[in-house]
Amino acid sequence: MDKTRKYLMTVKLIDESLCGKGKGKAQEFLTCTMFAKTAAELPPINKIGTIIRVHRGQTKKFKDVIQLNVDVNIKAAWLIFDPYDGQTPLAQKGKRYTYTAEDKQSLKTMRKFVKDYFEKKDLESLSLKEAEKKKPKDFDTLLYVLEVKAKGKEEKVKLCDGSKVVDLHLPSNRKGLVAPQEVVRIRSANFDKGFKELTLNEYSNILRVPKEFVAAKDLLKELEGTKMTDIKKEVSLHMGMKEEPTKLLKKTGKPITLKELFAGKAAQKLYKVHVGVVEVGPKDPKDWICVVEKKTKKQYV
Repeated sequence: MDKTRKYLMTVKLIDESLCGKGKGKAQEFLTCTMFAKTAAELPPINKIGTIIRVHRGQTKKFKDVIQLNVDVNIKAAWLIFDPYDGQTPLAQKGKRYTYTAEDKQSLKTMRKFVKDYFEKKDLESLSLKEAEKKKPKDFDTLLYVLEVKAKGKEEKVKLCDGSKVVDLHLPSNRKGLVAPQEVVRIRSANFDKGFKELTLNEYSNILRVPKEFVAAKDLLKELEGTKMTDIKKEVSLHMGMKEEPTKLLKKTGKPITLKELFAGKAAQKLYKVHVGVVEVGPKDPKDWICVVEKKTKKQYV
């Protein structure tokens, strides 16, 4: 094995000075190439709009385009932040990092840019129907996650847009990338098995799209208004049906005790009670929701 072998990750970066406004050969984004000896030393970026702070990166010109190289095993380091919330990094390279008042203000400024930009900027993608018709070698697509099931060491994911429902199998090294009721953008997807399943290339990527972004809002609106029976059925099942507002009792009126309620002394259908929570179970929140396979009756947390 070559001792100099390294992991490589490429990230497209923008800010308010460089955000797709270029024309012709003008640079529209900054390419950041990150190097590390282990995959764990690369930033786990899984959401569009993630904010990254790079320490001691090196700029390099390639074919008249400026690039940023970040080698964490030489002198570079990084921090990543959520595009909307929190002052604590989601992850960082190294055990320590500096974080001054100036850094806090920079994060605030960058979050404002992210909000203003992505709440108006659509994300380029092909619908599943368009991809099925054009049959490209691979394509980028924006999808809604209906369901995620554990299947051995893999995860079986059911996704859809306003034109089609498909499955995607994620291997063990990609598990946990998506969750139900999320909007995701898949980079370089392929169709397989009669256009009913998506597959990924080695270089493919999946990024969550915050629901505040216009791309996610448009997709959700499309799904809620779909007229295709099969998609409408899946959307109703997994997104949840709109329920009628709960009928409330008048604010006036004396609350009934639990003793009176269960003794059958009350004569109406709706009651007002004041109670205190003694215990919530299961104690592990992960056990609160599970998926049941109808045929095998197996449960998946």
